[in-house]
Amino acid sequence: MRKFQFSTAFKFTFAIFILIATGCQKNNHENQFAGHWQGTYTGVNDRGTWDIIVDKEGYTNGTVVSTSFPRTNAANGVITQSGDLLLDVTIGTNLAGAKFTGTLTGNSASGNWTNVTVTPPYTGTWTGSKL
Repeated sequence: MRKFQFSTAFKFTFAIFILIATGCQKNNHENQFAGHWQGTYTGVNDRGTWDIIVDKEGYTNGTVVSTSFPRTNAANGVITQSGDLLLDVTIGTNLAGAKFTGTLTGNSASGNWTNVTVTPPYTGTWTGSKL
């Protein structure tokens, strides 16, 4: 019985073809929640509005504006592909601030927030939607 052997050049070319065909491509999976989101937050001691932009990788950039305290705060965080949100809000020049956690589903968003820069901590809920 005669054995068939491939040349080294053929093996190399075939390996390159397989790599290209099976995944050495740019990942084009945009985060499904990318876009502009807005909403409100309420609590016993604080309330206001929030406005964020979610980029295609799920990172957020925006602001939280308190109507109880005349202040605009930077809000940065991340949203996973499954819609889990963790948003950190920097209050003033402090590194600490409020944390907004929750879930985005379709074009709706909701969750809880806690501000531990005060004692006792301020807490409440938030809701919003995609524009």
